[in-house]
Amino acid sequence: MGVTCLVLGLVGLVAWRLAADRSPFSRLLPAETPLVLEGEPSAVLEALRRLPGPGPQLLKDFGLSPATISDSHRVLVALLTGPPTAHPSPCRAHLAQTVDQLESSWEKTGSWPDQLSEVASCPQGGQVLYQRQGQDYVLECRGPDRRLAYDSRQGFIEESGVSPVYLLAVEKSTGQTVRAGLIPGTGPDLRLYCSDPDQLDRLLSASGPRLSLPGPEDSPLRLTARVRELRELFPSLPSGLGRNDRVEVWGDPAAGRMSARMPLPTPVLPEEPLEVSELLAELPASPVTLAGTPAFLRLLGVDPGPADAPDLLGLALAAPLVRGQEREQLARALEGRQPAALEARFGNPARARAWLNRSSWASLQGEGHRGGQTACLQERVVVRMGPGMPVQGSRPSLPDGPGQTGLVGWATLESPEAGTEVYSFAAGRDHEQFWLEFLRQGTSETSPKPQPSPSVPTLQGS
Repeated sequence: MGVTCLVLGLVGLVAWRLAADRSPFSRLLPAETPLVLEGEPSAVLEALRRLPGPGPQLLKDFGLSPATISDSHRVLVALLTGPPTAHPSPCRAHLAQTVDQLESSWEKTGSWPDQLSEVASCPQGGQVLYQRQGQDYVLECRGPDRRLAYDSRQGFIEESGVSPVYLLAVEKSTGQTVRAGLIPGTGPDLRLYCSDPDQLDRLLSASGPRLSLPGPEDSPLRLTARVRELRELFPSLPSGLGRNDRVEVWGDPAAGRMSARMPLPTPVLPEEPLEVSELLAELPASPVTLAGTPAFLRLLGVDPGPADAPDLLGLALAAPLVRGQEREQLARALEGRQPAALEARFGNPARARAWLNRSSWASLQGEGHRGGQTACLQERVVVRMGPGMPVQGSRPSLPDGPGQTGLVGWATLESPEAGTEVYSFAAGRDHEQFWLEFLRQGTSETSPKPQPSPSVPTLQGS
């Protein structure tokens, strides 16, 4: 019986390992591959259509369409080397701003400076150099994988260390209608196409760690990418992430359920848990309601205010958010320029009072303010701005995460293309990793339209 149990155990272990590695793309590429998008054909095609920069061009170059990969189970598209897009990068925008400053200096002095006294650091980690050459100058930014220069006689001169090389891997496809150079796959059900077959051959034969795709293997869409490549496509990524850190995303876009993981740029939560869900339950069930720590709000690009920020901050907006303007609307609410309800919690009453006195709502203390009212209740600051908050129906369900929670809530989003949709979300820390989960709840047909901000000023000046 002992030998039988051992054999059965080994068989079970082998079966488990085979199941864990049954993806056709498992361990295909080196672990440092810059960017990989993998999933069901329909999800990958839609992601490429929406991907800024190279997405639509890749569809054209590889001849990808629902008809060409109709018999495919899974599809993978990867950036193997080189920058993912030729579109203006944060580095280029930074140099352009410095050029504008030099042009302004010329208008005042009639000459270029011998040297630049102050040059802001490159947002992509490069070194900015300036050299005057007679009546002209050269401004240069040098990074580990590219050189970008501006010559006052020629304009921008960009030299990338390598050109972009893309791979298309298709499972169970005839491959007859897909363009690009064909490279035999590792099995009869996998075909590989690459814009530089020699480059792919070197990568496939290279030794070293191999890439693992994130999330459940049956996720309709999975993405893993280095920060430096992903930031070229999405400049709004949280600041503080290392250029070689990896961001992982997976889920079902059609169902509106997605997960994201990335390294924490800074410690954003204390060791003891914080009751963000409890604070959320006390806020009005408005079109937009969220509660979290200021550190997590900053990760999402929302500044919670003065330096001595509260331990917890809750915010409810009277109107939905407009796609593409979410951060601006949240910022206006935190500056007292949009109808909202807010609650801030501190460790002691003195901190609460000091924060309120320095905040945008200091002028609302007392009675008789038409713009709103505020109160300092021991360790809590409660603020109401504008008209009363609208009454909602049931509160959306919140997704669960793998670790300590630092941000929860929901948001009603409006756009001409998608109409009105409601998303719930949760974010937090799992050891040294930042996690984010969001879930589309459906549409909201009764959400109120955005209202104008009250004209009554909320700040007093002297």
